[in-house]
Amino acid sequence: MSSLSFGTSGGGWQRGEALVDADHSTARDGRIAITAVGFMDRQGTASTAAALLRALRAGGLPALRRLPGSFAAVLDDGERRYAITDAQGNRPLYSRVADGDTAIATQLDALRRLGDQDPGAALDRRWEDFLLSYEFVPPPASLFAGVWLLPAGEVMEVARDGCAAACDTPAPAAVDPPQPYADLAASIAGLEEAFDRALADLPRRVGVLLGGFDSALLVSLLRRRGHDVDSFSFRYREEGFTQPHAESTSTALGARHHWIDLTPDVLAAGLERYATDFNQPAGQAHYLVFTAHACAAAAAAGIEVCLTGDGCDGLFLGYPTVARRVSLMRRLAGLDSRARRALRRILAQPSVERALGHPARVARNVLHILDREEPVRGYLAARTFDPLSLARLRGEATPEAADVESILAELAAPTDGMTPLRRAYAAKGKVGLNRAKLAGAATRSGMVVRSPFMHEALIAAASRIPESLLRGSDSSLRLELGKRALIELAMQRDLLPAEVIHQPKRSPVHAPVDLWYRGPLRELVLRRLAALPFAVSRREAEILLAFPAPQRLYRRWLTIDRFTSHQIGLLVSYAAFARDS
Repeated sequence: MSSLSFGTSGGGWQRGEALVDADHSTARDGRIAITAVGFMDRQGTASTAAALLRALRAGGLPALRRLPGSFAAVLDDGERRYAITDAQGNRPLYSRVADGDTAIATQLDALRRLGDQDPGAALDRRWEDFLLSYEFVPPPASLFAGVWLLPAGEVMEVARDGCAAACDTPAPAAVDPPQPYADLAASIAGLEEAFDRALADLPRRVGVLLGGFDSALLVSLLRRRGHDVDSFSFRYREEGFTQPHAESTSTALGARHHWIDLTPDVLAAGLERYATDFNQPAGQAHYLVFTAHACAAAAAAGIEVCLTGDGCDGLFLGYPTVARRVSLMRRLAGLDSRARRALRRILAQPSVERALGHPARVARNVLHILDREEPVRGYLAARTFDPLSLARLRGEATPEAADVESILAELAAPTDGMTPLRRAYAAKGKVGLNRAKLAGAATRSGMVVRSPFMHEALIAAASRIPESLLRGSDSSLRLELGKRALIELAMQRDLLPAEVIHQPKRSPVHAPVDLWYRGPLRELVLRRLAALPFAVSRREAEILLAFPAPQRLYRRWLTIDRFTSHQIGLLVSYAAFARDS
């Protein structure tokens, strides 16, 4: 396990035992010492700590601001200590002041209890309504009272009584956004250049978590650059869930393929240590656990750097369900208010929810969203618990709960000038599950886990591709692939077989977990529900665990991930943070 923690009066940085040392680095120059985890987008062949030290020598502390990548670091000059994170907060740092001392750590769980005499940080339930609705806590707050997320991209001086900005430099002057690419040919050329930068300075041997098109494209590009590639893919005993073409694609491209077998026991073990590995509860908690498990297996096989396709769908407008929600909201916007009220009354009946299950909750959320105005309406369309299901679940209101609608309005305001499609994808990225997953996988495995699609070069290139060359003008409810420019790149450069390029979209969340939660993991789920900071009645637990026929049909025909247990996943992962708090 590779993580960082430190206290102002303690013995400096500590880290857990790592399977490999690739994610952890140190550098020293006289009195100055830097310790880091993660990686920078522009570090060359140096370690992350050495690259930070080089930037410090060249430009002082201000040169460490806004650096892209996924890293967290501490700088100690013998008199002061500074905390540094990447520009996007991909590898976050949290701080807590207790007993006159400041502690900071990459893992929330490390700040839960700082010593034998520390009563421990309590869950901050002001954010519970929002968390159980949208699966994250609005920054700079965290799950725990008195624990704060340090600002991304800033250099913070860490003193005994807290953290303060160390660089009072003016914000960079605003610049005009780059011009969009003129056409498809220019977009493809721009993507090729961006991939060259995103895949530079990798070791000769690289691992790739291989699922569908996005990660297969990475395997192909890496092989063309001369890398020795090991691919790792999820495999389930249950039929119909394992990703097709993974092994054959890997073999055809000349990579070594490894299957990672996933079972209820793997998920149970991951849920037991969930708060140690991850900083954020998730409805799709199984996907975070499986990714960390696969990365640990890759590290045990000798891999020091493992790539994933995370972020591709968000960057290139590929998530089919996000586009479908945008189209659905546009079509339903004119629905008569009286009809909406009548439908809400019907869907609010407990008997209807028992009969329909998850589809009833989805429909209630859609009707609730239609009451909002833009840009809030199109910002976060997916909701795990709506107000009615929250009230039934807890049976009581959360004390001093923050207002969910006010938080949403504040978060959505900066997206007011975006198209509805861009706004929806931006909102999905705000939830931050990719960041939480990759950071947790790196913590668990001790190796560098990175996605080229989160590299600054590809982010910049994608921003210049016209929306029509990503998803087109189709406004139907069909589950189209999206990311047209990326697919054209693969086709025109003969990077992948046609059956891989055009395979139907399958979400990486795709797994038989609906069945596991209601079968071999049922008792684990019930124990976790009992560990929540509020009482869940047996009746409500049984409703959550029910799997009525309409829900099974919805799962089979209307979702691409074959997963409808987001509420269960969110609650069992939230309970991991509630224990001993």
